[in-house]
Amino acid sequence: MGNRSEEFFAAMGRIVGLGATLENKILGFLQYLVGRDQQAHTELSVSRLIDMALKELHRLPQVDRKFAEEFLAEAKAITTTRNDYVHNQWQAKGDGRFYGWRIPMKKGATAVEVVITLDDMRADIARLVALLETKRLHRFQGLVSGGQHLKQAEP
Repeated sequence: MGNRSEEFFAAMGRIVGLGATLENKILGFLQYLVGRDQQAHTELSVSRLIDMALKELHRLPQVDRKFAEEFLAEAKAITTTRNDYVHNQWQAKGDGRFYGWRIPMKKGATAVEVVITLDDMRADIARLVALLETKRLHRFQGLVSGGQHLKQAEP
């Protein structure tokens, strides 16, 4: 298995924790976007939540859609990367790189293989932190928090 440093495990934990926070914020955004309660959509994966939110952005004023689309696209990209971290088996080979591998989920698919460094992990943490930065996150959540988009859609 090779020697994985404490920094590897610390970075992995930070990615998992920040990823969970991002998932929760996207769930809340979708619930407000479609006017549902806090129990709605809780069983869905973050990828599915993002896909649903993207399909429902028509509810927002045109001026707000681009920001929401960009936020959700970045969230989808980093959560895909987060899934690689979480679901792979990791080995260190002594050259500063870590090799991740997992069995394919679909019949006939090839195994997922990833090679990363601690610098890659730090960059992915920075991407998550940037998405969750207070001003940016509040702007994203503010698009739906007052429910104005739902009132505009009523006859």
